[in-house]
Amino acid sequence: MLPIPPPLEAQFEDRLRKKGVPKGDYGSFKKWLRSYLGFCAKYQFHPTGKENLPEFFGKLREKRQAKAQQEQAACAIRVFYEIVEEQTSSRKSPVGLGSGTPRKASYKDVEKRTIDEDSSKPWAGQGVSWAAEYAALANEIKIRHYSSKTLSTYKGSLNS
Repeated sequence: MLPIPPPLEAQFEDRLRKKGVPKGDYGSFKKWLRSYLGFCAKYQFHPTGKENLPEFFGKLREKRQAKAQQEQAACAIRVFYEIVEEQTSSRKSPVGLGSGTPRKASYKDVEKRTIDEDSSKPWAGQGVSWAAEYAALANEIKIRHYSSKTLSTYKGSLNS
């Protein structure tokens, strides 16, 4: 299972606290979120896309997870999607990149700024925007915990 990016984990725990989930259950909820993120990475689904949920729950049934476990996983993923939808509607930075509190700039901030600046330029003068592709690529690289230089390398090969 993949670890949860620290900013997302903080948002997730905060959301669990606000929902009144007992602190002793946080570990189980985070386990289901890690499981879901790992499933998405393994089968190349975008974690914020809800179209992959039937496959995820099918995999839980295939692994003979108890109904109560499946319900807890569903609850954990609903909390994750609430965070995603809130950030999408308020146009905040992608899940896992911004914690909502001021902090020093990091390589992730530089990558995000570079993506935003470069993606507004059309590719080969044909009016094609790479914004969605760069954002998906950046998210996938972050989820898979690749090196910070991987994105710039991959972007360089896409632009050449």
